[in-house]
Amino acid sequence: MSEDVKALKERLEQELESSENMKDGFMELAKIMEIARRIANGDKVPGKDEKKLLEHNPKLYMAVKQAASLRQNKKPKKYKSLYEDEEKSQEEISKENQEQTLKIEQEVNEEIKHSEGESTEEM
Repeated sequence: MSEDVKALKERLEQELESSENMKDGFMELAKIMEIARRIANGDKVPGKDEKKLLEHNPKLYMAVKQAASLRQNKKPKKYKSLYEDEEKSQEEISKENQEQTLKIEQEVNEEIKHSEGESTEEM
């Protein structure tokens, strides 16, 4: 029984890691699209953000720059970088991951103790 619990624990950890990777990918895409929207609107974004967009999708970058030149926004908004708080966010995510892993380990350990107790009673 404990091997089943260990296998379940490993599977849960793999799925947790996979979902975190997908979440990170979607968050990155959301930032890229927001940067593209801002540029296309004729607003001012930091060079760091423009560089991220260019690295991620050069064709999209060129398209939004053309849209911005056609728009000629008379009152452009000036935005801060979407990547400024990236280091803080990574620390928060890491902390959350550690907490979730600890919780899973505690639950699995309790299940193992419980299953071992049942095995002992059967004998």
